[in-house]
Amino acid sequence: MKKKIYYFSGTHWDREWYQTYQGFRLRLVRVIDEMLDYLEQNDRFGVFHFDGQTIVFEDYLEIRPENEPRLRKLIQDGRIVIGPWYCMPDEFLVSGESFIRNFKHGRDCCRQWGVEPWKVGYVCDIFGHTAQFPQIMEGVGMKGAVVGRGTNEDTTPSFFEWEAPNGSKIPTYKIPDSFGYGSYALSVLGQRARGQEIEPNDPEFETKTREYVDHELSRSDLPVGVIMDGMDHEPLHPYTPEYIAKMQEMYPDYEIVHVNLEQLFDELAESTVSLPNKQGELYESGKGFYGGFIHVLTHVLSSHPSVKRRNDLCQALLEKQLEPALVFWNAHGISYPEGYTKTAWKWLLQNHPHDSICGCSVDRVHNEMDFRFSQVESITEAIEMEAERLYTKGYRRCDLENNQVCILNTVPFSQKGPVELTIPFVPDYPKYFEPFGYENINAFRLYDQRGNEVPYAIKQIKTNATVLPQGEQTLPADLYTIVCEPELDGLGTTILEVRPCKDPVRFFGTLAGSDASLDNGKIRVTVNQDGTLNLHDYQTGKTYRDLLNLIDDGEIGDGWHSSRPKQDLCISRSRLIRAAVRVSSPVYSELSIQRELVIPKEISRSVYGISRSEESVSLIFNITVGLSSQSDQLDVTLEFENTARDHRLRMGFPMSDMNPWYEANTAYTFVQRACGRNERTADWKEADQLEKPMNGIVLVRDQEQNGLAFVGQYGFHECGVDDKTKTIFVTLYRGFGKVYYDDHLVDAQELRKHSCHFILQPLAPKTTNGMLQRVQDRLQSPVQCFVSRQMQPFSFLKVEGDVAVSAIKLADGDPEAIVIRIYNPSPDKQRASLTVDDRYKQYCLCNLLEDPDSPYHFNENEFSLDLSAYQIVTMKFRKL
Repeated sequence: MKKKIYYFSGTHWDREWYQTYQGFRLRLVRVIDEMLDYLEQNDRFGVFHFDGQTIVFEDYLEIRPENEPRLRKLIQDGRIVIGPWYCMPDEFLVSGESFIRNFKHGRDCCRQWGVEPWKVGYVCDIFGHTAQFPQIMEGVGMKGAVVGRGTNEDTTPSFFEWEAPNGSKIPTYKIPDSFGYGSYALSVLGQRARGQEIEPNDPEFETKTREYVDHELSRSDLPVGVIMDGMDHEPLHPYTPEYIAKMQEMYPDYEIVHVNLEQLFDELAESTVSLPNKQGELYESGKGFYGGFIHVLTHVLSSHPSVKRRNDLCQALLEKQLEPALVFWNAHGISYPEGYTKTAWKWLLQNHPHDSICGCSVDRVHNEMDFRFSQVESITEAIEMEAERLYTKGYRRCDLENNQVCILNTVPFSQKGPVELTIPFVPDYPKYFEPFGYENINAFRLYDQRGNEVPYAIKQIKTNATVLPQGEQTLPADLYTIVCEPELDGLGTTILEVRPCKDPVRFFGTLAGSDASLDNGKIRVTVNQDGTLNLHDYQTGKTYRDLLNLIDDGEIGDGWHSSRPKQDLCISRSRLIRAAVRVSSPVYSELSIQRELVIPKEISRSVYGISRSEESVSLIFNITVGLSSQSDQLDVTLEFENTARDHRLRMGFPMSDMNPWYEANTAYTFVQRACGRNERTADWKEADQLEKPMNGIVLVRDQEQNGLAFVGQYGFHECGVDDKTKTIFVTLYRGFGKVYYDDHLVDAQELRKHSCHFILQPLAPKTTNGMLQRVQDRLQSPVQCFVSRQMQPFSFLKVEGDVAVSAIKLADGDPEAIVIRIYNPSPDKQRASLTVDDRYKQYCLCNLLEDPDSPYHFNENEFSLDLSAYQIVTMKFRKL
């Protein structure tokens, strides 16, 4: 390779953080105004990289629409580099599918400007990097990656080959530990945003530059270096051509270039030099004390948990409910412009930048995120409601003629297990009386499409409810929420017939014991004196004791860091107020557990130090534990109202025996990590933390491969497994009062009601990670239920095999085609079999952006595909 030093000019733009979006936009407009004037008048300045984001230009043009032609020319001339992102997201707090949509929306934005996106996976300020990111970047056409946090100069050279679990590799540049992506500005030049800028002839310029460049060249065996001049919200540096000319005199053996950083990765690809290899997720804490801004910042995983729950919900609404449902509706002649889903995704993506989704911004930023989430929810709700009305030819209540319950399952896997349905009945539906007219109950039985009776358990009855069938019209209805266990086909409808009865309808038996226990012959659950649970797995003979312990300790940290006061009080004993049977049925039974945890009200700060206050508050936890007759899973809902400040609340799940490692799901994979903390980091700037990222699933096995998995629905992103106490910890909540630039936060204390839903799954050797991922997908994809007349069951897509599916959607720009994205979350080769609606006779393989990688082939509606370990595959099916 030829000796080269690449000078990187750019800015890292936080759309919102310690100021609101509008506050940062005020600065953005000034920065771009000045940049346009300068670049138009100074041809010597090579190229300015705008942080890999395209959203900033939307924000700018809303204020300065008259400057669109000027900006377009500079972008098309290559003087300003844009993309590949719409906005730079966090990698651990959003779904893998959202990465792809972000890249796709970024590419669409770039093409509107008349250019292709920058082909560098620029994630300069993300708080650690997920394992499958190299495969994702390869799948969207990136040539290389630029990473920062989560790597460490002690273990990572400036250039390395980053390898995903499936074997995909991408050349990667690691920015310096000292001040990261803004290292040259902070170490040498000074920040123009603060009125600082060294002149090229200043004697300190040469001294500081030589120190900087020599260090950069020492970080790799390659004769290549990079100068990172891309600090936060930093304007263009007008002296840059002079800086480069001066550097060229200082390093005559090197060529100093001021070009698109893609050229660096082109040169690396052409080189025969082998790069050092790093595999999987990059989550190393910061070691050196020379300079700031390189912490991995673990505890953003638990900041503002309500924001994270809402984001997970909105992702599930789009990925796992609305988009598959639109495929189903489209097959029945009910279609909607793709602009609806694109708009919903755009609103959601705007909440994914790290300072937003990570919960480390001022209160108003997170309040404004609520509006964006609300747009996603409103679009989904409006389409689903109207599509159901069109499909059933009008809203119906169950009566003597409208006697079919249509269940829409948006998951492509068949299932037989518990589903919760709410059926609206006309108020005068036939009833029976319990016991002598004290309670009137609708008399009905359910039958599947083969004529078999489907028993059910009644969870809730709401009489005299008001329903909205059409427009402003309202009708009265009695709403019956039931749990039953029908057989559901993949992506499609299952029909249950509702037959009115003249006689009472009762199902004798129960899964609940008189001691407030649950037992279905697969698992047994008992409640301890402190409200914790014991779970016995009949299949393996293992008993897991004292599950769902509540542990509360003090919090003196901020949006980035969680920290305990040295004079802390860790409370780990709750009081059982009540354990009762709420639902008693042979189909489904449910326990209601109420517990009290008395904790300090807040942190007390005085001249004598920091400690938890003497004044206490009582937190009341209402826990619902459900078990169905055919299930080997325990369904748990935990609700509480937080009235305390400055504390962290975790759930503990002790294990009697376990391996020294555990697994957690992240984007498109499960990662394996050592239990406990890395004790070598005890004297580092940032010590390794017990807590690590997950996307809601964490599991521990013993040497026989038995164990326990926690499968969360929404908002669970921080877990840890302590090797000393042999306990799985899952963070429920963390409240604090300060972030960068603001130490008077209120909303960050999360003084509100919280509701969390999860499943405890005992593990046997045959329980695979693919099975666990499908459990979570079903948990995030509740069935849709509506009353119809003379409907037929219909399955659009059925997938079989130990695999997972992340996308079922209408193809962009082609209503005659659908896209299916499937992945293998295991280290073993898996075969997936797909049965697709028989109108879709052609298929092809695509990249992650839906561009065909092969010609279309004829398909006989049954399609098999072998997936290698951790492979992601995208397919497009099209009508003939």
